[in-house]
Amino acid sequence: MPDNTRYINQVANAYLDKAKSQRTYQGAPRPIKISMPGYVNNLFKEAYNKSTYGLVDQIINKGERYDLSNFEQGTLFDVGSTALALVLDLPTFFVGGTAAKIGVGGIAKTVGKKNVQAATNQVTKILAENGARPAYLNRVNKQLTETFITKGDRLINEAGGLGIVSGTHDMLHQKIEKEDVDFAQAINASLVGAASIGLGKFGKVAGTNIVGNKAPNMLKSTLGLGGEVLGFTQPYTFQQGRLLPSPQDLAFTAGILGGVKVLGGGLSGIGKSISGNIESSKRKFGNRALTTKEKQFRDDLIEQEAFVSLGKPQIFFGQDGGVRVTKQTKNTVEFQSLDGTISQKMNKNKFFKEYGFEKGKDAPVAQLDRLINEGVKEFPTLKIKSDLSKMSPKQKYEQVRLIEGQRYISNLERNIKAMDIEKKVDKNIFNRFHTFRTETLPTFFNMKYSPFASPESTVTRKGALPGAREAMKLLDDYHVEKDAALGEIFKKHNISLKELGKLSKDDRVKLTEQLELLPDNQLDDVAKKLRAAMTDMYEQYAKIDSEIAPFIAKYAMRDLRFDVKDKLTELRMRMLKDRPGLDDAVRAGREFTKDEASFLKQRIEKEIKNNSNKGVREYLSFVKESSGDDFYRAYLNIRNDLNSVHKKTFHNLKKGRETYIYWDKNLKKYSSDIFETDGVSNFLNYSNTWADQLARGKFLGVGNKRIEQKIRDLELKGDQLSANVLTDVLIRATGAIETMPYFNYSPAVKNAFRTATQWQITTKIAGGTATLANVFQPMISSLLGANYAVGLSGWGKTFVSKGRGKFLKDAGIARNSNIQHMEVLSGFKPGQTLSEKIAMKATQFSGFNFANRMNTYTAASIGVDMMQYLNKISQGKSGLFTGTGMPKSVRDKIRKETTAGKAREAWAKDKLQNDYGIIFNGKDLTTEQLTRGAIRYSRDTQLLRNHTKELLWMTHPKFRPFVVLKSFPLKQAKFIKDQLRTDLSYGNVMPIMRLAVAANVGGTALLHSYDFIEKKLSGRDDYDFRNAENVIDRIAAVGAMGVMGDFLAAESKMQNLRFTITPVIMSDIEKLWTATSQLMNESGDYGVAGALRRSTTRYSKVLGSNMNNIAKRAESAEQTKGKLKYQRTRINKEIIELVYEGRDKKARQVLTNWNTANPDYPILEPSVADVYELIRKKNQKRLGESVR
Repeated sequence: MPDNTRYINQVANAYLDKAKSQRTYQGAPRPIKISMPGYVNNLFKEAYNKSTYGLVDQIINKGERYDLSNFEQGTLFDVGSTALALVLDLPTFFVGGTAAKIGVGGIAKTVGKKNVQAATNQVTKILAENGARPAYLNRVNKQLTETFITKGDRLINEAGGLGIVSGTHDMLHQKIEKEDVDFAQAINASLVGAASIGLGKFGKVAGTNIVGNKAPNMLKSTLGLGGEVLGFTQPYTFQQGRLLPSPQDLAFTAGILGGVKVLGGGLSGIGKSISGNIESSKRKFGNRALTTKEKQFRDDLIEQEAFVSLGKPQIFFGQDGGVRVTKQTKNTVEFQSLDGTISQKMNKNKFFKEYGFEKGKDAPVAQLDRLINEGVKEFPTLKIKSDLSKMSPKQKYEQVRLIEGQRYISNLERNIKAMDIEKKVDKNIFNRFHTFRTETLPTFFNMKYSPFASPESTVTRKGALPGAREAMKLLDDYHVEKDAALGEIFKKHNISLKELGKLSKDDRVKLTEQLELLPDNQLDDVAKKLRAAMTDMYEQYAKIDSEIAPFIAKYAMRDLRFDVKDKLTELRMRMLKDRPGLDDAVRAGREFTKDEASFLKQRIEKEIKNNSNKGVREYLSFVKESSGDDFYRAYLNIRNDLNSVHKKTFHNLKKGRETYIYWDKNLKKYSSDIFETDGVSNFLNYSNTWADQLARGKFLGVGNKRIEQKIRDLELKGDQLSANVLTDVLIRATGAIETMPYFNYSPAVKNAFRTATQWQITTKIAGGTATLANVFQPMISSLLGANYAVGLSGWGKTFVSKGRGKFLKDAGIARNSNIQHMEVLSGFKPGQTLSEKIAMKATQFSGFNFANRMNTYTAASIGVDMMQYLNKISQGKSGLFTGTGMPKSVRDKIRKETTAGKAREAWAKDKLQNDYGIIFNGKDLTTEQLTRGAIRYSRDTQLLRNHTKELLWMTHPKFRPFVVLKSFPLKQAKFIKDQLRTDLSYGNVMPIMRLAVAANVGGTALLHSYDFIEKKLSGRDDYDFRNAENVIDRIAAVGAMGVMGDFLAAESKMQNLRFTITPVIMSDIEKLWTATSQLMNESGDYGVAGALRRSTTRYSKVLGSNMNNIAKRAESAEQTKGKLKYQRTRINKEIIELVYEGRDKKARQVLTNWNTANPDYPILEPSVADVYELIRKKNQKRLGESVR
């Protein structure tokens, strides 16, 4: 195989001339494009030779790396390679530009500005003396001022950059040509390079104004470019003793100017981006007053909150337990016990002396004292009475309320500033994604927003109201808070999932019996913990919901059996299909019509008699008996019980225990067999539902009152697009979408898709190589977003630090990670169906779940260390050159006065907000902030469900089955894009370096591991079609990108593409159809037994890659031989294509890999004839001819 491709054109043409006797080539046209691949390839080689790196390389290796002496270059080649060489010299250019700005920037802005202005005036004067018109003089003066004064920084940057590059190149050329270096000559070359920029700019102004102002823009631009090239060339021309430049000089200059413009414009753009980010950070986190627009927004939010908070309960705790305040006057408080049995009226001073805000902590008055002291420190300017000895309990309570009000306003204003609502949003082509509608799509999608934009980007688009962003933040905070609340409950009451998991089936039933029947002093240790936790959960929820049912001491969680819930869901969907107005009536608060009530009565009575599920019959009998003829109440009970499954509403605390159903001690179950008897399962469902509802009440409002009010406000103010998106995020986040008939298929179809989905997870994830990919996930997720020095340390602490392990456990990290990963993969929350149990067991056995859990833990641990690291940078405690011995005064000056120092602090504050949801306030981070930040970082880096960031159509119940297993790679790509975009906007290129490490270390190791496993399972050394040839391919193999990495093993890129866009379910159907068709076709030739054996590998494809590799052992020798012949033909063509494209190294690699794997079916090195035959066929295709 030839080492170079630049002669292919010549040799192929010569071959054509000598091959007249071969009919194949007679009359074949000469393809004119054959030399292009070699030309472009050589262009980059020559650019390297001309660059600083190439010149240094030439000194070290005593010769140019690429010998292009036999290549006919030409003027255009010189121009292009010169421009590319300058682009390769970006680091040198950057150093020169930065040095120029630091060294002479200040002088230029003071002394230089006066001299430039004087020179500009002198030019204008000369033109005026020669009869130029006033309009012409003004235009020239304006352009000169803008070029040399207004944009002086960029001029200095370009002149300094080119000056350093010119001087460096001159020294290196001297070293190459005569060993000795004349520094005076090098300095002269630098000065000439720097001067040429200014003269070029002057020439551009002169050239542009040769013609009148009304001349076509294209003509003015052409003359301006000509003037710039001529002006730029003059210093070099004078240096060589010539008056005018040659045409070659002008072409060469055009190349240099092109490179300078690319570098100067790029560096200028980065500089503007960094400066803009620094200013944005000052607005978001600086100590400034609110703008008029921000004040109006604050007042609107306060007004909304006042409406939502009407009737919010006030709960206090005394020695006898919790009480709910029902009424307050000036001097008295009326209250009742949480169980509703005792009501009292008490003087305020006495009440606040006996009842406090918190349970089981300091005495009530001591709590007030502590809160006042904290308030004095937090708000030194607030007029707070601090002489506690002279204040009554009533006065102290009033002071605490004053402090709470101030804290609410202070936090609200901080959040508003961090939103930066007055920041200008660029209007570009991507803004069209937000306004694209989906009317052309099938109506069942019911989409009222763009399918191409995430909710997060939609509410921050140009034209979106500030309230949309604030509402989206509430939805995101709600998602994080429910995990945090659950972790705090388990930590507070020392509840261990491991301990609960060890209980036998009988122990779990006994647990339910104890909680139903026994007082506190007769419970065993586990039951005591659970009852204390449930009491705590009740008291916390009572603080936000005034409609909570009275407290019950002997309380066990009652959860409908799964089969009952499943059948009831089907029944309700059918009822709503027949009478859609049932839910409308409930939402509107109106009574049912006679027709609706009659329909309900008949349907309930019919189901009581005929439903196939005994539990459903018993449940409906119970509903009918407890509701009587009130069918509105009957339907409401059914709806609420099912919503507690899908929408996670805390119905247990709403409905109380008005039921005739009791625990039967003899039967060890409920008198009506509709409730689950497993006490552990009931408690976990109860606590998860409680955490969700508590978080919802805090952020979205009880019954979603707060968020729905904000959505209505957006609609009234005209931001319908944001309102639509927020509504759809809300119904997904709360699960309500699962109970809406028009968003769902029929129950039978939905269950069929659900079963098929679990099959895919069992076979493709558990039965594939996804576990291996998952092991390397941190490299392109949690470690990508972290400084390696901090991130790797945090990763290690997960395994070696007891303190870190306890923190992660207490925070509840990874408690539900397996369930959440399964939800992202399948689109469904894993339940109790047989297929879901099998899928969960299979992923557990394969190690996939373990890898998920470890990744979630390590991500949270990395997040904890990164938050503290970023906060120290933001506080100024960890600046540039910390730990280097540099004096603190110098480091502080760099941090406060240089762009690099200010950008670093701005970057840290932004990253705290974007990655961890923390708004910098100058203080050390609290445990609460670290916990919630760790939860958020582990969620986002491990690609768990986050509806605020995901394209909503992907979580639509009707579309979800068709993106099974596809969402992980898409979410991973978005995560990488977001991380790179943020860091690169600050000039931080380290994430790119970390991504390269992930590709070259993780990706390469993973691909070798794939190959090793396949060879072990199949028992043969097959050619590996993955052959990741570039960084992108290797990144695609890692982590979530590689969860479906098996498709990289497809035998062609088109197969890869086809797999990517084809739903997995449809792909399996196609494989089964193809395998069955081939089985039937081959039965006549090979017999049924022979055809079945030949079909083994075809059918095994639907069982996952591991089973497919094992099945290859059953292939007949004839099958293997036929497959290898087909593959050899395709690989041979690929090698010839690579030679034609000038990719010799890659061609040889593919050739070697194939021959190593298949020595009995070798491929020979392609001849010139092979290459030319390929060229001829390509040319015939271009000409529309058929290949003979």
